[in-house]
Amino acid sequence: MPRTRGITKTVDDEVVLKKPRKGAKLKEEVWQTPKGEVVKYSLAYINPRICGKDNGRVLGYDNSHDYPHRHFMGAIQPIEI
Repeated sequence: MPRTRGITKTVDDEVVLKKPRKGAKLKEEVWQTPKGEVVKYSLAYINPRICGKDNGRVLGYDNSHDYPHRHFMGAIQPIEI
């Protein structure tokens, strides 16, 4: 797994969904400090047949851009965790 400035990507999974959602996938990434603290995460359902915006991301959660937020059909909303 890749390391960046003392953090390590501990989860890097992608599952391609088959019939009836051909071309859809689930993606998950988690980055942690050496002490196990999650500092970056991303979870997304991607299906370009449903959503043509945001690289096909139908629904996703991540904390890039220094705040937790939700992606839904091309719109981004901050969330509280």
